[in-house]
Amino acid sequence: MQSMSVWKKKFVNIKEYAAILKTTVSEKTMQTAIKKLHPYKVPCILKIDVTANKPYVQWIQQNVSQSS
Repeated sequence: MQSMSVWKKKFVNIKEYAAILKTTVSEKTMQTAIKKLHPYKVPCILKIDVTANKPYVQWIQQNVSQSS
């Protein structure tokens, strides 16, 4: 995606990527991992609450590994 913003008092137009992550880990764990991996000092992390169909919820709970 193309992102337009102000960086160091100048308009910049840069290519960025968006990700939708489906997981069962806690919000805090996910944010910590993203901040550790992301190159930006302040990455954009959005949480969108959704409701999924029951068979999919069961599938994701069975198939997403929760490693410590």
